[in-house]
Amino acid sequence: MQPLWMDLGKVAVGLMLYGLLPLFGGLVLRGRPRLVPWMAGVMLILAALPPGWVTLSLFNREGYRGHSRGFEISLIDAVALSVLWWAAMGGVRALAGSWRLVLPWLLYVMVAALGVVNALDNTLWAMAVWKNLKAVLPLLAAYAAVGSALDLRRVVACAVAALLFQFGAGLWDRYVLGIYRISAWFEHSNSLAIWSYMMALPVLAAAMHPNEPAKVVAGRILAVLAGGGLAIMTLARGSMSAFAVGCAAILVCSVALKPSRRSALAALVLIVGLLFGLMRGLDSFQARIDGAASEEEVADFRVVLNRQSAEMFKDHALVGIGWNQYGLANSRPQGAYSWVIEEWNRERGHIYGEEGYTHNALTESLYWLHLAENGILGTTAYGLFLLVTLVVVLSAAWWRRNDLTGAVALGLFVALCIAYAHGTLERVLVQPKNLTTWLVLVAVVAGAARERKA
Repeated sequence: MQPLWMDLGKVAVGLMLYGLLPLFGGLVLRGRPRLVPWMAGVMLILAALPPGWVTLSLFNREGYRGHSRGFEISLIDAVALSVLWWAAMGGVRALAGSWRLVLPWLLYVMVAALGVVNALDNTLWAMAVWKNLKAVLPLLAAYAAVGSALDLRRVVACAVAALLFQFGAGLWDRYVLGIYRISAWFEHSNSLAIWSYMMALPVLAAAMHPNEPAKVVAGRILAVLAGGGLAIMTLARGSMSAFAVGCAAILVCSVALKPSRRSALAALVLIVGLLFGLMRGLDSFQARIDGAASEEEVADFRVVLNRQSAEMFKDHALVGIGWNQYGLANSRPQGAYSWVIEEWNRERGHIYGEEGYTHNALTESLYWLHLAENGILGTTAYGLFLLVTLVVVLSAAWWRRNDLTGAVALGLFVALCIAYAHGTLERVLVQPKNLTTWLVLVAVVAGAARERKA
């Protein structure tokens, strides 16, 4: 825990971020409405920056291994509230139709919060509620900010910038700092790898649209190559495979359904560039292969953690053990489920004292984490939101299939399908940076698709 005076200082910053700054920002946007679509892109860029640059955490629990360690206040929220103030001053017309995304998300938050009845620590539970409840701000703001294909083009430009900035940070990690497996401006390499394909695939789809200017297409292809380079430098094999599958799906749809010399050339440049990146990373891949034995142990440990989650779910099937409680329930001294890991270690001949089990790892599975913490009710509500996002994005891809909105929506649909499947192995969508990026991307596509009703 940090000293109280530091948290009080953060509270003062929070009052400014959530009060004065958004009001001033809303007034600025009212006088300069052309800036509004850029705000959605700014949120994407801010989400890609190092957490310490844009966020503060009140009453932070240092060392806690749960997915929420404090009450986060963020500059992203201030930008979102500025857009919402602008929307309110315009009679909230920009928010029309946003209920399709907002209501399922709020339903999920409300149902998932019911696990408080089993919570070991109500403060940790409240941290998760705060994080997920305020996630509706960038979701609403991104939807309000984007209302046409022209607006969406500006957001794609910001996505290009975010990918290039992140790639620069990755190159610094790899070739200046000599880091074997990079994480750049993210907390973990897996978070970075999944972010890279969630951002790059919609950009690739935008690049393959036949009506876009050649210079713009070149910049987008460069950004996609940067995203591929990031996936390669993270050495996350699942994400590299996901990136390749996603690119292949988009290239087939773009080149086969709307063939042109430019799209074929763009596809060729992309393939050659990614192959070059793979060749450059062969030394790192070899080192990863040499550690295959330890990788098998990690895979076994994933199974053990899922079994631990299953034990929690069996005991609290309806509403779970409580949001953000896994890091307590799985470890000594409070947790009743540390025995699963302890038993696994004994079977392997590894004997540790009680202090060796005070900070056990969380399950890597997004869905087992939800089942353990939120039970069948919260997990069902979460699944409903995932389904809604797929329907909304696929609908946009179909109804706007002849313009940029449809292309970006198709790329995002491919990215979401892969990310949701990837959730069986990685829980990164609960982490703030990936969570914000995910919700903003879905919201901007849904907002741009409104143009067909105008």
